[in-house]
Amino acid sequence: MAFVIEINGKRFSRFTHKRVTKSLEHAAGQFQLVGTISQDSVYPFKVNDICRILINDKPIINGYIETLDIDYDVNSHTITIGGRDKTSDLIDSHVPKPSATYSRVTTVPDITKAILSVLGLDGTNIFEYSPTKPFNYLDINSCRDSETAFRFIERIARKSGKILTSDGNGDLLLTIPSEKQTGIHFKNGLNIKRGSLSIDYSNKYNKYKVVGQKNLGAQTEEDPLDLDESQLME
Repeated sequence: MAFVIEINGKRFSRFTHKRVTKSLEHAAGQFQLVGTISQDSVYPFKVNDICRILINDKPIINGYIETLDIDYDVNSHTITIGGRDKTSDLIDSHVPKPSATYSRVTTVPDITKAILSVLGLDGTNIFEYSPTKPFNYLDINSCRDSETAFRFIERIARKSGKILTSDGNGDLLLTIPSEKQTGIHFKNGLNIKRGSLSIDYSNKYNKYKVVGQKNLGAQTEEDPLDLDESQLME
């Protein structure tokens, strides 16, 4: 498996540790790289540098370096690089309030493109699989106070049963989880180099009581809410 790392368009190798995290539950892939260098050399990396990661010539990360951790002593000089896909700009940004209401007949991609334009993120694209129906004129999609741009788009996308995630180029995908199997199986000794297992059975109790609301508006101090055994879950 060819693991290629490009920073500002230049390829680098000999990293001692490489880690990439991609998930349907996250709209930005994450990466971490660890490398060493001789004492008289200088690392050619800095925060906000463009980073692309490819596996077998297929891009899986396209974003920026966000963190640099440097550790050195008389015998070694180590740097740890961390970052996310360029969709992280959408996750971290808030929509300006005057531009955050969309009540006309429109779609989730239309709203997303408008927000990307308002935030100046024209380098990020959105692709939709199985187009969704437009919102009608009664739907008022407004960004809430302290809500990030991504959370707003994610919330309105759920109305259409869609989720937001990122592709290998750092663009947004509006899609649904696939039920197809990949055909790739993990097998110890074949394509698994390392594994770990942790089982924690602490904080386990033999009885749990769950109390909920039951006609709470009709209860008074003279008529308290009583629960019988059938309303207790053990």
